[in-house]
Amino acid sequence: MKSRIERTVDSPADEFEETLNGRHVYNIRYQYNQLRQERFTLTENEAMIPTDFSKNYGAKYNREIQSVHFGASNAQATSHTGIVYVQNNKYGFASISECKRYDASPSPFVKGSA
Repeated sequence: MKSRIERTVDSPADEFEETLNGRHVYNIRYQYNQLRQERFTLTENEAMIPTDFSKNYGAKYNREIQSVHFGASNAQATSHTGIVYVQNNKYGFASISECKRYDASPSPFVKGSA
C-alpha cells in the first residue's frame, strides 16, 4: 500500500547525520573505556604504545628550479606521535619516517600480527 510522506529536503540528511553521530560517539566511548581498562591493568613486563599518524610533509628547497617545483618526485616524510604506558608511568614520543603508510604496519614483535 502506497502512502504519501512529506519531508523537507534536509530531513533525510539530518536523520542520517544523527544516526552516524550516535554510533560514532558510542564507538569512541567504548574504545576509550577499553584502552583505559588495559592501561591500568598492565603488568610489570607489559607496555601499551598507542600511536597515531600525524601528517605527511613534503621536502622543499630554499631555491628550486621549475622542474623540481612542479615535479611529483619530491621527497616526503611522515610524522607519527604516540605515548608509551608502562605501569604507572607514561612517555610521549614522535617519529619521522620515509614510510607514507597511514595504517598500523604488522610487527614481528607483536603477538598475532603478520
